[in-house]
Amino acid sequence: LNAINAVYDVLCYVDAYKSSVWLTQDVASDDCNVRSTINDPYLKAFQYYTIDANNSYLAGIWQAAYLGIGRANIVLDKVPPIDMDSAVQQRVLGEAHFLRALFYFNLVRIYGDVPLILKPTSADLTPEEIYPSRTPASEVYDQIIIDLNKASDQLPDAYSSPADKGRATSGAALGILSKVYLTQQDWANARNTALSVMEMGIYSLWPDYTYN
Repeated sequence: LNAINAVYDVLCYVDAYKSSVWLTQDVASDDCNVRSTINDPYLKAFQYYTIDANNSYLAGIWQAAYLGIGRANIVLDKVPPIDMDSAVQQRVLGEAHFLRALFYFNLVRIYGDVPLILKPTSADLTPEEIYPSRTPASEVYDQIIIDLNKASDQLPDAYSSPADKGRATSGAALGILSKVYLTQQDWANARNTALSVMEMGIYSLWPDYTYN
């Protein structure tokens, strides 16, 4: 459990969901603007689409995502041989698949072609591990879909213990999967996957959008 918790931990990094992942995307959209009093040219670059390779937000999001992916790969490699409760084992693997897919989904939408790394790095880093080649975005999306389908099969619909609140669920995996299909303009699969979440009877929409 400590191993999978370490993957979740990356979500709380400043370069992940604590700030950069949602902040840069909101600023790049019409949801919000950078305040004129904020002297952060790297953030303002997302508002005006003047982003270049020196942008510190781009570097930070990349590094945090691959840290999370690396930790998820360790879980997926090391947990299956462990003699442990099978239900917990399957759940942990489902969480790792979910989190790896989430990190890659962010990466491929921001950067396009990215290295697709599915195994832990070796003790003695090879040149290929230090400088991995980029994988076509279509193949990255294929892996994201594989991971999310595995996650939806292995994860519970909900958790009984309040201590587990916030862990990935089957509905969360299917919800992200529907968004993946939307991004690919695969309307039929997006609709059917979203409908499967709605039919679970667990989730509902807030009546007022501002509650978000």
